[in-house]
Amino acid sequence: MLATPSQITKWFRNMAKRKVNKSQEIRDYVIANPTAKLKDVVAAMKKKNLIVSIATVANVKSKAGLTRRRKKSKGKVGRPSTVKVARTNDVTLDALVDAKRLVAKAGSTQRAIEMIRAIEKLDSIAG
Repeated sequence: MLATPSQITKWFRNMAKRKVNKSQEIRDYVIANPTAKLKDVVAAMKKKNLIVSIATVANVKSKAGLTRRRKKSKGKVGRPSTVKVARTNDVTLDALVDAKRLVAKAGSTQRAIEMIRAIEKLDSIAG
């Protein structure tokens, strides 16, 4: 047997007597020491006879909004405003939007292709 019933009762009574809120202790420590690393917080809690894991400290800090957030990168400075889809044809986002409008007006992609082929024939005759 791992534990006797009296030992289990004693453990539960000790747990009931403990009025320490581990999360609040972690929050208080982190507010007092904002640059403390997770391991430092765990070590400080151990000195107070509170056993917490690094994951617990990370979760408490995150939920309390006490973590440092990473800054979003703004991208490269001077980047062109048009998006190039294919390097060989230099298709821009504007050209794609215009092509989509053409397909919508034609009614289908196949009909738009037929219209483009007809324009090519007209250009070859006129040119």
